[in-house]
Amino acid sequence: MALFIYLWIMKLGIGFLILLLGSCKITDNCARTEIARITKLTCPKEISLGQTAGIEIEFGIGNGCGSFKEIKSVQTGNYLQLEIINSFTGCTCTELYQMGRKVFPFTPTQKGTYYIQYLLKENSYLTDTLLVK
Repeated sequence: MALFIYLWIMKLGIGFLILLLGSCKITDNCARTEIARITKLTCPKEISLGQTAGIEIEFGIGNGCGSFKEIKSVQTGNYLQLEIINSFTGCTCTELYQMGRKVFPFTPTQKGTYYIQYLLKENSYLTDTLLVK
């Protein structure tokens, strides 16, 4: 009889533990964004005022949880800085390195030489030029 009571109490305890753990909601706290490494930027060398230059950007995404989020651009005078922002969701990701390609449409507002900069690594930019006639 003591064995029966012991087993019954153990069953109740395990059932309560399963109920307790099953009712807890664990949130996915692995979501993040990061600046992508741009591997190649292709920009026309010359366009006419009023035309739109399609700046082709190739970049790394990282792993299977990553995807393209947006192109961030900051223009100061004739300098245009471009960054690719990737978003990542999930805690367990495949280690498959992915590449992405996007075209950024840029329509200059005045004639002159524009300097297209893209982030190579932290605080280090590569520069390409675009002549607008």
